[in-house]
Amino acid sequence: MSNLFDAKVLSVRHWTDRQFSFTCTRDPGFRFQSGQFTMIGLMVDGKPLLRAYSVVSPHWDDTLEFLSIKVPDGPLTSRLQHIQVG
Repeated sequence: MSNLFDAKVLSVRHWTDRQFSFTCTRDPGFRFQSGQFTMIGLMVDGKPLLRAYSVVSPHWDDTLEFLSIKVPDGPLTSRLQHIQVG
């Protein structure tokens, strides 16, 4: 498994009642190319709950942005849709 990095949420935007995006800090060592995905997640019951998300920010940006649909019963998206800046 790759290294896990903590990231700070910088912004959250709810585009519609079914879609949202969030921007977070980027580890200086994290590199990617357009079209690639990374695993993001939250700690749940002391364990990381991870899912694959495509990065929508450009590879040269200092932050990472992700776009997601809201899945009410989804293991991760049901939690991610309620994240806040900080």
